[in-house]
Amino acid sequence: QYYTSEKYGGKISMFKAQANWIVTNKDALNVKYIVQLGDCAEDGDNAGNPIQWMRADTAVAIIENPVTTHLPHG
Repeated sequence: QYYTSEKYGGKISMFKAQANWIVTNKDALNVKYIVQLGDCAEDGDNAGNPIQWMRADTAVAIIENPVTTHLPHG
């Protein structure tokens, strides 16, 4: 949640780096499944600040990209 809100030293670049690491290392480490636990946004929808969700989407899109992950669309 701090990656997307960029609070307390968190940066969206950290979230993206983790996503890129997964994509880069999934085959070598035989990663079959990943799951995200916890909050993606610090303020949710309550603060009316969609930037946190937009930032989260850019990081998660790295993992969901069929070109880099070889996963089917959908």
